Amino acid sequence: MTPRITLFAIFLILFGAVMEDAEAQTCPRLPSPVIPSQRAWTKAASNLKGAEPQSQQYNSGDPSQDEQYYLELLNRARMNPPAAGVEISNTTDPDVSSEFTYWITQDPDEPTRARIKSDFANYKPKQPLAMNAALLTAARAHSQDMLTNNYQGHQGSDGSWPWDRAQKAGYPSLFGGSPYVGENAAAYATSLYDAYAGWLIDFGVPNDTQWGHRNNCLEFRTGSDTINPGYTECGPGMIPNPGGGYPASTGPLVSTLDFGDAGKHFVLGVVYADQNKNGRYDPGEGISGVRIDVTGASYYAISATYGGYAIPVTGSGTLTVKATGGIFGTAGITQQVNFDGSQNVKVDFTPDLSGYPSQAMLLVPAADQTVHADSAVFTWDAAALATKYHIQIGTDSLLKQKLLVNDSVLTDTMFKYGVFKDSTTYYWRVQAKNTKGMGPWSGIAAFSIGLPPNSVALISPASGATVGDSGVMFLWHMANKGVQSYAIVVASDKSLKNVIWTDTLLSDPNDTSDLASSSNFMAGQTYYWSVSGYNDYGWGHPSALRSFTVSSASVAISTIGNNELITVSPNPTTGVVHLRFTLQTTQDVWLRLFNNLGDEVKSISLGACSAGVNRYDFDGSMLAAGTYSFELRVGNRTETGRIVLVK
Repeated sequence: MTPRITLFAIFLILFGAVMEDAEAQTCPRLPSPVIPSQRAWTKAASNLKGAEPQSQQYNSGDPSQDEQYYLELLNRARMNPPAAGVEISNTTDPDVSSEFTYWITQDPDEPTRARIKSDFANYKPKQPLAMNAALLTAARAHSQDMLTNNYQGHQGSDGSWPWDRAQKAGYPSLFGGSPYVGENAAAYATSLYDAYAGWLIDFGVPNDTQWGHRNNCLEFRTGSDTINPGYTECGPGMIPNPGGGYPASTGPLVSTLDFGDAGKHFVLGVVYADQNKNGRYDPGEGISGVRIDVTGASYYAISATYGGYAIPVTGSGTLTVKATGGIFGTAGITQQVNFDGSQNVKVDFTPDLSGYPSQAMLLVPAADQTVHADSAVFTWDAAALATKYHIQIGTDSLLKQKLLVNDSVLTDTMFKYGVFKDSTTYYWRVQAKNTKGMGPWSGIAAFSIGLPPNSVALISPASGATVGDSGVMFLWHMANKGVQSYAIVVASDKSLKNVIWTDTLLSDPNDTSDLASSSNFMAGQTYYWSVSGYNDYGWGHPSALRSFTVSSASVAISTIGNNELITVSPNPTTGVVHLRFTLQTTQDVWLRLFNNLGDEVKSISLGACSAGVNRYDFDGSMLAAGTYSFELRVGNRTETGRIVLVK
């Protein structure tokens, strides 16, 4: 297949460094990275912490599942570059594989699988990065900006640069001026793994000696060749864009990775239930709500929605890190770690899952499904050892607030809820429980409500009415917003199985009238009719059933002479009004319109109109709101009526 080409962009910034924009090309390429000067403070100065409150919770942000998983992938690569090189060089991911194939045809110096393996084998381990709430906020805002405005780059649509966005989000600078930050951006990634591997491989760099994105992630440069003297924190802002694709739009995942160093070092990690027993964190395994304490630290942390945490620590020595609460209970578990004060340290907590229920797997509604009803049945797979389930449903993507459902005593793997609002996105998750405790939450799945039109209200003929044998004019009220067409069915039985006449109005959803010829009906016969509306989500419920009887006498909404029907719809109208009338013979027709003072405001010749059904669309959008009278003259006969314009 033709590879999806990703333009990854690096921005290494120190106190206002500026880069040139990349020129637009058929296949987006990378701009040259900006190389900042060395750090403007000494190691001693970088340890300045200032006064910190005692026993205060430290907020490192609440990343999404993709964002937390990306940080885990990145930290694995930083702490063991050779293993990451082997994994990436052997990847079978279709998008990354196609990029390996494509880029080597563009430039023989582009990285091959073998080169990635050999390059990474020589990189030294680097400290893991802590999640930072301000950098996460800045990165998300830039990803959303790229998605909204369909571009890729470091200068935002408002003219901001990465240091501006980091500072606005609250990321500090030790000595004033702009914060020390770096940035990778990928507006056209196809998946989280594509963004991860693409930044590490660094396809499409104009100057192949730089590998700036790779160095931002792995910091392999040393000595005078150093691009980045060291990061301690990051914020991976990942915004999904289902169905996206270059060049029509940004990709299915829009990503910004902001790095920073504000002079602090951390004990960091993730709390997770190793359901697949592979010895590492995977999506869906994070455990929230666990308290992490570090001996001697001024802060504690509560593990975020997907298990991550970070705690700033001063000093050095052997530290005791303790996890309590939730699955760990009040006794908790502890680990000891050596901390030298100059490097972050990663400490993960994985509980003994013996006897605890496994993770519940969501079934219906599936992720990103559109539900065509205002209620839904939620189902999930039974979790091993589960005796009860806890379900949450809400409009907050993290399910931290705005919960519609928070039921923790379910004994079945099915739950029904309504009423949901049309054109609204909801989120849900499930957690299994038993007498020993709670299993891990499932992932959070999003679903949307898309409702067909509401039931149409009929106007004419009235139920049980007798109509003339010259034809039947059907009228109904407009359906709710979003209707695209109407279908009318007339049958000789109440079940509408013996259909006599049907019509679908596709051209104008605001035209709520239809005329059926007399040839379709028999005098003395009773008929039943109903109307349905249609929108993007399907056909709405049919209207309530009405009946009418055809007689030999001509009875109509209004007449011009003998057996010549006229109707006006919609009325009231915001602009265009449709006049329908039938003629027995070809006639010259004139339309005149008068305001409420009796002054003529329009006089229009419709010309010679043929026998049968005729329609004229009058556009009154340029007229002032109010009630107008019209005169429709056919030959030497005239019909008058009213049109109400509303604005």
